[in-house]
Amino acid sequence: MARLTDMIRKGVQGIEEKPESKIKKDDQPKIQKDQISLRNIAELKSSSTNLQTRPKTQPEPSVENKKENLENVTKLYKTAYDYVIKNGETAKQGGKIDLKDGARIIAKMIKNPRGVEILYGKAINAKEDLDPIVSNMVNVAIYSIKIGIGLKYPNEKLLALGLAGLLHDFGMFKVPDSILHKTGKLTDQEFGEIKKHPIHGYEIIKLLGDKYIWLAEVLLQEHEREGGQGYPKKLKGDDIREYAKIVALADVFEGLTHKRPQRKKLLPYDATKKILAEARGLYATNVVKVLLQKLGCFPLESYVKLSSNAIAQVVDVNEKVPLRPTVELIFDPQGNKLNDKKIIKLYENTLVHIVESVYEEDLPQEEEL
Repeated sequence: MARLTDMIRKGVQGIEEKPESKIKKDDQPKIQKDQISLRNIAELKSSSTNLQTRPKTQPEPSVENKKENLENVTKLYKTAYDYVIKNGETAKQGGKIDLKDGARIIAKMIKNPRGVEILYGKAINAKEDLDPIVSNMVNVAIYSIKIGIGLKYPNEKLLALGLAGLLHDFGMFKVPDSILHKTGKLTDQEFGEIKKHPIHGYEIIKLLGDKYIWLAEVLLQEHEREGGQGYPKKLKGDDIREYAKIVALADVFEGLTHKRPQRKKLLPYDATKKILAEARGLYATNVVKVLLQKLGCFPLESYVKLSSNAIAQVVDVNEKVPLRPTVELIFDPQGNKLNDKKIIKLYENTLVHIVESVYEEDLPQEEEL
């Protein structure tokens, strides 16, 4: 099996969304053939935040700008969260969701690269008191965007992909609350109801008209797998839309990096190692490579232990050397909190390296006097 660090270094070429899906006929909802274009995304874009070409390089932001960016991102995350709740209720009642509002949110997310990085850190460290179904949809949108950037998607495709990620589990709002919020083990019948949510999601988007049939198909196919192991159609390989493949892997990563009743959450590095170990025959290889490169390392604001035994916080990332970010020392090797700010650019300092990620709850505690 390939080593995680080797997979990260390889990189990947961008790939194109195929023109139409090839879903076989059966007793599931009939899917019309659709020559996919980005014209309807352009319509959404025209009513949302103006999408400019992402700059290749940006000047290092000042401390004031970093604080402002963090505040804006926090607000944007909450805006996305509230959007899912509001439109989820609309979907539950059988109404049409507001796609343009969703597009405006995604457009703001992709407006600047550093904002995406901050959002990624926000998603990884999302509070556990949030509704897990709602936060999952917001987080998957963010992770999908990062993968799309790694695939060198233009802004229009990032907008389409991010929107698909934000809506990917909207069919869950059609599943009875008694099943969704059950604390005990689900019966086979109840699990069967859960597995209907891709079909429900398809029907929700279908209400918006034929021009969004591609989006409906993404929601229908998000639980399909490369070798036909998924549901509801057991599609394989090229029969699955590329956006669905990306959202599917982002969804798996999201599940691994957040607490579940049966296990503790995994840190990004550990989650990607688990995916790599189990990926054969389940996920598109090129998408897995980009996930490892974009999501498998150390997000902004995460904590790490250094080879010196000191603990630091990640304050900047360098995609050319993703395993050697810029960090700020927080605790010395003895676990004492440092008052003086010290920044280390690990990609320039070969004497120190990261040995593991650290959960915030596992940080050294200051002794009370």
